[in-house]
Amino acid sequence: MVNITKRDLLSLRKELQIAIDYLDKLISDLRKCNKETNWTLKIGKIASEMPDLKLLAELGIQALQCIWKIRNGEMKIEEAIGIFTNDKKQLSEALEVFKM
Repeated sequence: MVNITKRDLLSLRKELQIAIDYLDKLISDLRKCNKETNWTLKIGKIASEMPDLKLLAELGIQALQCIWKIRNGEMKIEEAIGIFTNDKKQLSEALEVFKM
């Protein structure tokens, strides 16, 4: 039997909003990057700003993996922005359920 409490749902709603806000900032920061960006500093800043997600922990892990791939030249910034934009869209759609 599934036991989902009101508190669980409120926690999920809060984490969705925190993740959306983080992705907004991450996308904005990535759009400001260029060839002269110091990726060692940038990675440290991004990692330190990562919210403590519990229910959406996998999203945080995937975000950091994408950033490391950018740093190592395995992924282009534009590709990561596309991934994060898609993630943000999906999270926003999930958050809309709480507004019904």
